[in-house]
Amino acid sequence: MNLDRRNFIKTAAVMTTAFLAVPSAFSQHKQKKSSSKMKLSWAPYDLELRHTFTISGFSRKKTPVVLTKL
Repeated sequence: MNLDRRNFIKTAAVMTTAFLAVPSAFSQHKQKKSSSKMKLSWAPYDLELRHTFTISGFSRKKTPVVLTKL
C-alpha cells in the first residue's frame, strides 16, 4: 500500500477520531475515583556540570533546574 501525504493525513485523522471517540476500548486500566487529590510539589535545584559549558565566551559549571514530585 503506497501512502501519499494526503492519504496519510486522512488515515491519521480517522484513527485519531476513533481513538478519542472510544477511549475505554483502548485503555488497559479502568480509572478509579480516588478520595485524595494528587499533590504537586517542586523545588529549585542547581546541577553541577561535570564539564564546563561554554557558548560564545560565556561559561558555567552549574545550571538551574526544577525538581518536581507528585
